[in-house]
Amino acid sequence: MRASLKEAILSFAERGVPLPEVRILRGAKSPPLHDRFLVIEGDVWLSGNSLNNIGERASVILKLPDPSSVLERLERLFEQAQPAPIEGANA
Repeated sequence: MRASLKEAILSFAERGVPLPEVRILRGAKSPPLHDRFLVIEGDVWLSGNSLNNIGERASVILKLPDPSSVLERLERLFEQAQPAPIEGANA
């Protein structure tokens, strides 16, 4: 899984796209966050499915009209997360 993630992330650089900063937020049985949020330049998008299922099952993705409270919570969780141990993945 780590090799696939690294390959996907580094493919951004091949296309001239800046590398995203990747962090891992570990949790036990009930992690503090599920992979349904996508943050792009201050906008927050919410997916009806896990992000790894996009394109495989019918779903919906909604742009939150007022993302401020969600962004604040996501930023706190991001600070708690560990940098991904993938060489070259964090720019």
